[in-house]
Amino acid sequence: MLNQKMRKKMETKNEKMNVAEIIMAMMVKSIDEIATEELKVIIDIASAAIYERAMMAEQSAKGNDSTRREKLPDKSRQPTPPMMRRAIEKAFALETKDNKGRAKRVFNTKRKWLAVLRVLQYFGIVRGNKPYNDAENYIINKVYPNGVPIPEMMRDIMPNPNAMSKAGGEMALNRSLEDWLSGKYDEQLGDYLVIARCVLKSITDEMLSNPQKA
Repeated sequence: MLNQKMRKKMETKNEKMNVAEIIMAMMVKSIDEIATEELKVIIDIASAAIYERAMMAEQSAKGNDSTRREKLPDKSRQPTPPMMRRAIEKAFALETKDNKGRAKRVFNTKRKWLAVLRVLQYFGIVRGNKPYNDAENYIINKVYPNGVPIPEMMRDIMPNPNAMSKAGGEMALNRSLEDWLSGKYDEQLGDYLVIARCVLKSITDEMLSNPQKA
């Protein structure tokens, strides 16, 4: 009799334990499911935010690039040799300071003629597979033909294809004028960019102020 009562109590206890275990298992499963769902939501929100920021950055970059490119003059309107001559001589007048604070010319080596070459290429004056030779021929025969005096500061560093070729082989310099003016390579371009901007500004100013001037 006693054994039967004890057996019933044990069975009842076991049943309660089984029910408790089942409830605990269900609760753990529910928590896991809730956590998983919440995690999915968080991941989705984060992914959407990252995508949105990436798209905004891309649009901003395109806008900045477009704005910069709009400042370039119409490449179909080629500058005349006298316009190029005035632009080049302005570039030769540019000065900067060395690390000791002493003034020095920006256009101070034959390699720097690469900056002028990039402007010539932009306007289609120089094209083809021999740009360095073509640039030299154009400057010597068109910009400074016989009878046109060459400034004294320029005589020792007249354009040289080999020097321009060496400069053009450098990674940052081996790009189009549009890329030079994109703002991405300012530090690498250094004086070359200063010269190119000076030449381009001189040409642009003349085209805007007096289109017929030669």
